[in-house]
Amino acid sequence: MSAGVDPQNVAKATDLILAEVSKFVRDGVTAEELSDVQTQFTGSLPLSLESNAGVAGALVTIERHQLGLDYLLRYHEVIGSITTDDVLEAAQKYLDVDRLAIAVAGP
Repeated sequence: MSAGVDPQNVAKATDLILAEVSKFVRDGVTAEELSDVQTQFTGSLPLSLESNAGVAGALVTIERHQLGLDYLLRYHEVIGSITTDDVLEAAQKYLDVDRLAIAVAGP
């Protein structure tokens, strides 16, 4: 997470972000939120492959995570198969509000 915040509001913004993360870990996402993100991911894939750098980045990701050479063909299906329960399970497994690293840059 990142935010551009007036230096006077850093503590308030941090508290709000931590509250949202806590809510996310507790409640997960709604079906509508998940659908919006799935649409954004699948819709932006072709744009991400329009440059040599985008194609190279996709190939590195596929290789690094051993996704298989057919991953881009399966991408829409993979993203579409994610459920709200999957998101909640991942949030609860990987996000711990009490152990987050917080970095602030600026005055």
